[in-house]
Amino acid sequence: MGYRSFFLVGMLFAFGSIGCEGAIGRNQASRDNEPTNPGDPEFPVDTTRPALSSCDSFEPAAPFVYAAKVKTLLTGLALTSEELDALTANPDVLRSQIEGWFDMPQTDEKLRRFFQTAFQQDGYEEQALVDLWGYSNFQMGRLSDGTSVDDTFIRTFEESFARGVLDIMRADRPFTEVLTTRTVYLTTAQMVGLALSDDREIDDDEDRSYNRSRSMIEQLVYTTEEIPLSQTLNPSSPNWMRFTIPAEGLPGGCGGEAVKTNGDLVRAAFAALFGFYTDNDGCMPDDYRTAPPIGEDALFDWRPVTFRTPGSGEQPTMFWEVDALRGSTELVLRVPRVGFMTTPAFFATWPTNDANQARVTTNQTLIVALGKSFDSETTLIPAFDDALDDSHADPSTACWGCHVNLDPMRQYFRNSFTYFYHAQQDGSVQALRPSFAFQGVSVEGQPGDGISELAGTLTNHPRFAPTWVQKACYFATSFACPEESAEFQNIVSVFEQSGMSFRSMLVELFSSPLISARSCVEAAGGDIPSVSRARHFCSTVSNRLDISDACGTETYFRSEQRGARGVSRQLSEVVPDDGYGRGGEVPVVIADPNLFIRAAGEAMCERFGELVISTDGKFPPSDPDGAIRAFVVDLAGLPESDPRHAGALDILTRHYELAEAETNATNALRSTFIVACTSPSVLGLGL
Repeated sequence: MGYRSFFLVGMLFAFGSIGCEGAIGRNQASRDNEPTNPGDPEFPVDTTRPALSSCDSFEPAAPFVYAAKVKTLLTGLALTSEELDALTANPDVLRSQIEGWFDMPQTDEKLRRFFQTAFQQDGYEEQALVDLWGYSNFQMGRLSDGTSVDDTFIRTFEESFARGVLDIMRADRPFTEVLTTRTVYLTTAQMVGLALSDDREIDDDEDRSYNRSRSMIEQLVYTTEEIPLSQTLNPSSPNWMRFTIPAEGLPGGCGGEAVKTNGDLVRAAFAALFGFYTDNDGCMPDDYRTAPPIGEDALFDWRPVTFRTPGSGEQPTMFWEVDALRGSTELVLRVPRVGFMTTPAFFATWPTNDANQARVTTNQTLIVALGKSFDSETTLIPAFDDALDDSHADPSTACWGCHVNLDPMRQYFRNSFTYFYHAQQDGSVQALRPSFAFQGVSVEGQPGDGISELAGTLTNHPRFAPTWVQKACYFATSFACPEESAEFQNIVSVFEQSGMSFRSMLVELFSSPLISARSCVEAAGGDIPSVSRARHFCSTVSNRLDISDACGTETYFRSEQRGARGVSRQLSEVVPDDGYGRGGEVPVVIADPNLFIRAAGEAMCERFGELVISTDGKFPPSDPDGAIRAFVVDLAGLPESDPRHAGALDILTRHYELAEAETNATNALRSTFIVACTSPSVLGLGL
């Protein structure tokens, strides 16, 4: 056994003292290749933790274990000696410590990622988002470092809603606003894109057209003449739709100007705003990509933007109104945008069609808001069945149990949206009455009632509060908390009585024995810790070593995804991360490490070591003692007052000495770094 594997083992010891049969499953898929569904009997997943039958054999977790776990979950940062000393002297200070950790900027980043997944905003494929515009692709230019504008534009939508949720949480507003809010974070580029999508018409028969823009754009001109963008985008200007293009984009023979009169001119104008030019009239035979005329900053100038529908005699925002959009916090659209379930990211994650007819969209909305999926064991029969599909209306069929509730409820979506999530304008569709009958709540709708009415009904549903406590439990432990326990019910009560303050709920949950295991909760599963999924592992290493985006997963720029960080980005895909399958009531979370995860973690740590250990790096080989101490305290998170500190320091020191005898100081220090980086206190939380 070599020095590396021998001391790795030593370190571990030192650091670790609907189909028609039931739920809506893959039989009704509106797209192929759905992710594994935790609720699908074909792919069973054990989401229960071994429950304690009695507290007789329970051993409470020590402060240095549970406090480190909670701080890592919230911030990714290591526990300090001062924090541990205070907690050891008085365990009751944990709540105030959590309050302090909650206010750290690192917590915003951790919770933004949590919200992206919990609201199912980050599971879409690029093409699915493009499909919402009715295009085969987005043709766009390049950023200054060569990054594709279209890739960047598409990916930004996964952040929009989560950023707005952070505002709701930080302002201590009722968390139920996530169902009814019309404010999300957008960039100028996203506002331009949404304005174009809103002007786009795609009806239930997939007939495609434009509402106003097509009649206003008769041709595009690409010219080497210097024309201000404000004139190019001003319908009253003689330079309307004349785009300045670098000379190299116009080959000889064009006379410095190319005119485009055929094809989809609206789409071509949108592409030109983002740096892509194409001319099928013969003068400019090749496509040309360049920096986006609207500017790179337009892709990243995040701000809260409120949606509203046009007033009497008012027109919706048009995509070419770029100058007005740059300084605006309002977007006027025909398509209703209410809550998490109408964002482009949610729609792209759960597309529908004329066979599914928004059933999957409705079901996933209930899973996000109420943590429950439709099944055939319904006990609520809606007051009327105007929207019940005739093919499923026979009560003697297996399908009826789901569809008797699902079909009338999906009508809230159908009254607002086409199958392609554009504005519904078919009067015969809007004439069908929706109704809500689910989990003990029944509400009768009226013809024309749409997504806003559904949002309001969900706001008052008794399942909302316990659902979001449970989602936070999965985030913290990879397992469900026992909802029947007094501890869980107390947290739900705190949530409700605080006016649905998400902050108050999280503080109560993270200070409870359900997460800390500092006392016994029967049926909770004892002190089983969470495994450090990719999002936890990457943020832990980044924040503890002050490496910006160590895994290279947060940056949009291609130039920042190269070298060691680029390799780490690829390897991070091997470490499981949280997600949701179609019809799955619980998230897909890893609850057990395996050799593949450990191997990927070790390979990633090797790359992290390359980033921080060098002559002019954070840890120069000339100071191995200082580096090793930092590996123990800052990386592994074992401060001086932690009883494991001395043993870990001794093991790493001996490891370094043996390694240096076989190689050189740099490689020896990097090898020592890997041992600390793959310790359970980094790769697995709470050990």
